Amino acid sequence: MAFPRIALSIEKSLVYVLRENGCRGHLTSGEVERTGVSTIRIYGRNGEPFDYISDGLRTWCVIDACGIPVLGWSSIEPADMACVISYSREPK
Repeated sequence: MAFPRIALSIEKSLVYVLRENGCRGHLTSGEVERTGVSTIRIYGRNGEPFDYISDGLRTWCVIDACGIPVLGWSSIEPADMACVISYSREPK
């Protein structure tokens, strides 16, 4: 079964929070692949998997260039909602 993927760029980027340390990150290159209802795999621009990030996510959200979440491409813990939303509103 093939899972959907989204290419990351300036137009669509990934905001995430790591489970272990709560660090927030932002990726604008590579790809994101859905692997389940709330899980994803992240790949670099050359197709290499980013296992450390993929396996350690607490929250993730693909946003468009305006900072709006892409429908169906997020899994946000309630405690991280303000963090993700504030990021999407920061000046680019």
